[in-house]
Amino acid sequence: MSHLTEELQSVFRQYRDKIAVTESFSGRSITYGQLDELSGRIAAKLKAEGIGRNDIVPVLLPRSYEYIAAEIGAIKAGCAHGNQFSKIRKV
Repeated sequence: MSHLTEELQSVFRQYRDKIAVTESFSGRSITYGQLDELSGRIAAKLKAEGIGRNDIVPVLLPRSYEYIAAEIGAIKAGCAHGNQFSKIRKV
């Protein structure tokens, strides 16, 4: 587990029931606990597809809490992440 992943887990535990993100355009919110759960499911899916360390995961989503969860999920899976890549492997 990386230092960043450990820090994220610490924040998720400490603020589990607090709002992590509120979308200004929709008003939707997600707590740190929900963000941890959603990003964990994304990380598990990436790992199940054989994606992990040294892989780059493009995150092609609109600005939303799902985008943030996808980036955190990639980090949890050990991947690099970003939003502008020419080669995309659909999962």
